Amino acid sequence: MRLIGRLLTNLWVWLLIIVVTALAATSYLKRTADQEESVTLAPTLAPSSPYALSQSAVVEIEGGIVLVSANRTGTIKEVLVAEGDEVKQGQLLALQEDRDDRIAVRLAEIAVENETLKQERSVLDLDIARRNVERAVIQREQDAISQQQLETQQDNLTKTELAMETNRNSMERVQTQLETARFNLAQRRVISPVDGRILTAAVTAGAGVSAENISTAFSIIPDAPKRLRAKVREDDIDSIYLGQKVDFAANNRSADRRRGVVTQIGSVFSVAETGGRSQTNTVDVVIETEDVPFRLGKTVLVQFLKPDVPDA
Repeated sequence: MRLIGRLLTNLWVWLLIIVVTALAATSYLKRTADQEESVTLAPTLAPSSPYALSQSAVVEIEGGIVLVSANRTGTIKEVLVAEGDEVKQGQLLALQEDRDDRIAVRLAEIAVENETLKQERSVLDLDIARRNVERAVIQREQDAISQQQLETQQDNLTKTELAMETNRNSMERVQTQLETARFNLAQRRVISPVDGRILTAAVTAGAGVSAENISTAFSIIPDAPKRLRAKVREDDIDSIYLGQKVDFAANNRSADRRRGVVTQIGSVFSVAETGGRSQTNTVDVVIETEDVPFRLGKTVLVQFLKPDVPDA
């Protein structure tokens, strides 16, 4: 029994040693990988280097990913696109249940039609009232009718004119109701605001969406050029200027290097963590180029050339 106990005790000791060793090895490999990546993306520059600064940047799209949400709370009736589809500005992406809104539009159209008939009747009544007054004036001059009868016809004309003005106001009101109903119906249509490609489709037919708790229905990569965004430390920002030429590559070992130009330098510092609890001020620097052969979100090496370095 003692022998078995010793064996079990030794087994647990060896298991503990193995676990501790594995954790230590994993931590070491991670630190080594992080250091290697850091060196790869931001190598130390020699004084003779043609570059004033070397650091990492992230590939992004001009204007950023476009997020599309439903304008109204409701249920999705139909989704018309899928992830990866090319879409055009104004293209219908999805439809919400819209039966009540279509009914409201039809009722508003009927109200407009009725007001149109009333206006046509008002025009006819006004023409009759004017002719009655003209006839009464002639008859009064000939003493064929009394002054009271003439005034009665004139009062009828005034009433008809007031009724026509009321009809105009009613027409304006029902036309406004029709425009509102059509707008509400249009809000049931989820439309692409840009030309681009569907990155994600987060809705399905039958799913409910809420306009109060805004959720993304689609994300779209717009048809816009890619660019690079680097966060330059406050200590290094004096090395950067508009129009500065920049070389960029996948990493420091890559032979495929391309050229870009600094087009924007942020005017406000932001705080970024540099490791542990330490923080530093950074400025966003945008680099534009004709071609970025990397996927969105990839971290690449960017190296800012000194102003006296001639073009390659």
